[in-house]
Amino acid sequence: MLIFGVSAVASVAFLSAQYHLQNRANDFALTAADQATGRLPGTPCESITTMASREQITVLSCHANGLEARVILRSTFGSISFTVRAHAGQQKIVPNLTSR
Repeated sequence: MLIFGVSAVASVAFLSAQYHLQNRANDFALTAADQATGRLPGTPCESITTMASREQITVLSCHANGLEARVILRSTFGSISFTVRAHAGQQKIVPNLTSR
């Protein structure tokens, strides 16, 4: 029973860390998009890299142009590393070619 409890706590902690990283990626993408459009001061990818390093998060990729931004972040939880992606801005409209 003790092993099951420890395993459950570790799983919840891992999922919580991954959820937190995804939220940070969303926040960073929104910030980069706002900076790219001029709504917020600063250079998008530079400021995101600075914010991420304060939280021991690695920015693998950051692209901000026009009205959108995309970020890819990596973090570790114990010995496990995980990566998340986020996009902020206008969605690409893809025509539905199957309907008439």
